Amino acid sequence: MQLSVQDIVPIQLPILLGFKIILLGNYAGMEEANQYFMSINELIITLILISIPQSLVVNILAAQLLGIYKKEIIKQLILVGLIDGLISFTVYMLRLPYGLHMVVNLFLFIFVAQLLLGIHMNQAVYLTITAYAAALIFESGVVAVMLFITGLSLDELIDNFNLRLTFTCTGIMLAGGAVYWLISRNIRIAGIEKVADFTKSYGHSIFIAFIQIALLGVVFIYSRLQSPSYFNLIKAEVFWGIAGGLFLILNIWLILSLTAAVQRETILLANEAYMKNIEELFLNYRSQRHDLSNHFQTLNSLLKANKIEKALDYLKDLNKETVATNMVLKFGNPVLVALLQVKIAKAEQKSILLDLFIGDELTHIALQSFELVKLVGNLLDNALEAAENSTIKQKKVSFETKNYNRLKVICIRNYGIYIDPDIMEKIFEPGFSTKDGHSGIGLSICRSLVEKYRGNIEVYNVEEGTMVEVTVASTVKKS
Repeated sequence: MQLSVQDIVPIQLPILLGFKIILLGNYAGMEEANQYFMSINELIITLILISIPQSLVVNILAAQLLGIYKKEIIKQLILVGLIDGLISFTVYMLRLPYGLHMVVNLFLFIFVAQLLLGIHMNQAVYLTITAYAAALIFESGVVAVMLFITGLSLDELIDNFNLRLTFTCTGIMLAGGAVYWLISRNIRIAGIEKVADFTKSYGHSIFIAFIQIALLGVVFIYSRLQSPSYFNLIKAEVFWGIAGGLFLILNIWLILSLTAAVQRETILLANEAYMKNIEELFLNYRSQRHDLSNHFQTLNSLLKANKIEKALDYLKDLNKETVATNMVLKFGNPVLVALLQVKIAKAEQKSILLDLFIGDELTHIALQSFELVKLVGNLLDNALEAAENSTIKQKKVSFETKNYNRLKVICIRNYGIYIDPDIMEKIFEPGFSTKDGHSGIGLSICRSLVEKYRGNIEVYNVEEGTMVEVTVASTVKKS
């Protein structure tokens, strides 16, 4: 999937600016952010030992994490790092107005990455974000450790060129070690496509969160750059009152945005589950249509041969097959209707009798529709597979729903099949399975879904066989 520039830039640019402001905030103890001057020797050392190496390392690190890194483009990545380091150094030397140099750095980095690596705009933006984040994490971590060890203040640490050189180079070496470790084990956080999908889904929430981070950075820098006498009591109250109000509004916006995103994803998952069952149901109907033609031919042959009794017996058998389907059609939960019809057809294909006892339609159960489909689908699949692999002649599974004391109860029984008591406690553990070649995660998923809503799932050996019982709260409030 490729996203257009319009999809990406409005979201990512504020994020990058937020990172940049935070980075500058760490150095805001200077008399003014743009009035710190170094000697010629210090400038040369900074270029050779800090600017270029840091850009090299964090760009390769970002490329590996995003799945962009390949041996074939290592030369281009090195060139990007060299140019980025020179850009940072040159922009600093130009003494651009405070804030403008951030924007210049940002756009130049993205342009260089896109041009030299031959990647799309969105990939160049993600690469720059991740590189900034890596620099921030490693450098801030080292600074925190050095402040703890030396007992100096942040201003004292930054004003000391040797100490500043030490913690920056240490951060670069740690990042370099991380690069070697990640590449040697081919570890990455996600492919660029997954990152793009995530950002497209939660772009507004990410945007709001980083705007808050950027505002905090601005407030931090602004307060540190002013002389203590500048903030009298009244001005301080007004300043922090406005800042607090902005953060409150942004947080409310963030919560509403996240809530809307969760609702959209829930609806999407429910629709996907429903459509999957509809597709399977359509395939089963096609199969049944073919079978129906065979049934008519059989009945026609019996009637022509004047075998009335055999024709009636055959019709009775066909009628039994439609009983379960008719019961499902009366079910008030359309998502489960589709699922159960699929499972009925699956059971018929395996010569398993699937009995349904619908005492409750599960329309007011705590689980989301897609979660209910996942739960019931996994439980029925396990039951049908166990019945299929058994040596019992009359293979039978039952599915029952009921409402008991404001609890929704789902019972699934395997008749004539029993579970060894020694493995009863392990049956819901992730990875546990009594069948070869199975992942053993189906029942584990079921337990996680039930426990998410403080429900309960148990397996029993009863007189007629094995029973799985699920109890989950109802969403209907007690009157």
